[in-house]
Amino acid sequence: MKRILNCFASDFAQAPTRDSLKQAISDSQGRVVIAENAAEAPEYVSGISNTEITAGSGADMLLLKKLNVFSPKVTNVTPASGENMIQAVKKLTGRLVGANLIVNDEVSGVTANHDAIEKLIEMQPDFIGITGYYDPQIVTQERVLAAIREVRKNYDGLILLNRYYALDTVNKMTEFNEIAEVIDAGVDLIYLPAPGTIPGVSEELLRQTAIRIREHGGLSAVTFSTSQEGADVDSIREMALASKRGFVDAYEFGDADSGGMASPENIFALSVAVRGKRHTYQRIFGSLNR
Repeated sequence: MKRILNCFASDFAQAPTRDSLKQAISDSQGRVVIAENAAEAPEYVSGISNTEITAGSGADMLLLKKLNVFSPKVTNVTPASGENMIQAVKKLTGRLVGANLIVNDEVSGVTANHDAIEKLIEMQPDFIGITGYYDPQIVTQERVLAAIREVRKNYDGLILLNRYYALDTVNKMTEFNEIAEVIDAGVDLIYLPAPGTIPGVSEELLRQTAIRIREHGGLSAVTFSTSQEGADVDSIREMALASKRGFVDAYEFGDADSGGMASPENIFALSVAVRGKRHTYQRIFGSLNR
């Protein structure tokens, strides 16, 4: 697989292997944009899906959030006969498409248990995300590791881990042992909070952690998922460039702005800030037939 920066729809249409996608992200040198879409959120623009908007704003990889794998629905996306929902979104957007499963109490279709993992894998995602929302009583290291191992046991593609940090857990980034454990269990790319999101996360702290992740064989992404995916454009640019100096491989937008996705203006602004207009225009204007 070519580096993400040079891929068009026909490249993304080929099912990437774990190693080829991981290399394609690494080779892009801190210029990959990932965007979450809440699967059943109301339409942002009448008549099209929110996944089309995030793709058209500059995202390379789309993560369907809270997709009920037993009854998958994405607003304004209707799969053709014989097509599953992930395939339908890929056809509409020309992007890499995955979905996340959540480490929490049982919620049918979105919890990272055996049945949901098996069903999601049947949909042939380009990658799978595992999300652990901040809840020390539920999202323990043991449960996170169990979810990772269950996915990895059945899935040979790229695995992302978004374990939400809070003020009292930032110190775990410097301790690193829990991060090393999840890489050893099979995670390929780990989300970290961007400087300016969680209190106490500095550019230097991010850099130290990202370097150690790379040395341990993993990739890192910063996440804008503290509702700041709906912040002003200047703040997004500032956090993006601080993150790039922090040596991360990718940038991920959460879904907490209006419409179950990040502000389109912010996706575009970040893309231009970290990779310039040339690569941004190639991504947003490149034909799906190319």
